[in-house]
Amino acid sequence: MNPDLFTVVVGLDARTFQQFEATLPLNLFSYPWLRECRWLFFFDNHPASPVKLDARKAVDLLMRSGCNEKTSQVLGVPWATVEPYSSQREKMLTGFVIQGAGCSTPFWIKIDTDAFALPFESADEFLEPEWFEHSPAYIAPRWGYTVGSDQPHKLDNWGDSLCRGHARFDSPRLDIPFDPNARTVKHKRMCSWVSIYDTVWTQQCRELLQRPVLPVPSQDTFHWYCAERQHKYVKHVNFKRRGWRTISKQSRLLDTCAELRSKAGIGE
Repeated sequence: MNPDLFTVVVGLDARTFQQFEATLPLNLFSYPWLRECRWLFFFDNHPASPVKLDARKAVDLLMRSGCNEKTSQVLGVPWATVEPYSSQREKMLTGFVIQGAGCSTPFWIKIDTDAFALPFESADEFLEPEWFEHSPAYIAPRWGYTVGSDQPHKLDNWGDSLCRGHARFDSPRLDIPFDPNARTVKHKRMCSWVSIYDTVWTQQCRELLQRPVLPVPSQDTFHWYCAERQHKYVKHVNFKRRGWRTISKQSRLLDTCAELRSKAGIGE
């Protein structure tokens, strides 16, 4: 597919930049098509942040990787100076909802910084044209539970509170049963470690927010809920079958990626 239709959106701070350095060479080696896409970085540049990042590092890494600097955009997170967040994770996940919706391309791609494509085991193409039939709101892997058993309930309450005309959900609450003492709640949903979004639809989702704070501290839970309550068509793809993996533990991720880069001769 035409790479001009897509922007890759990446959220970075000092910790996730280490992950990005490790995974980007693998992802571009496996899917060179990504080099031709636009790239949008948003980064934590708050002076008081313990993980603030000099965003020039990201652009320099992209240029060294063979991407076109002219198609990259670097943005700070200005809302983080005025909004309280319970965690660094919540602050950065909010960025995908705010900044992803600001892309100038019809679609944007989220690849988590701890997600990587296995060399020589990936699919021939990053995307398949048939995924976009019926205009899905998002394309993402299936998932079977939400951490924070009351999060769908909180989203129901938030959705019911909307009263700004076009922003109101016309369909009823989801009312997913949950145990308030449980850590998780089981239900059908998506996860977003590798995912693609319709930009106009995410703009409409962003407009539902009165300020840059999500009803629950999760980008993919927020986008899943909006699509579910709006009865949007979505497409589920098993990216693991296409060679993608993710490792959350930082030290194991860095060691694994270094070994894979060495085996593939990347950077030699």
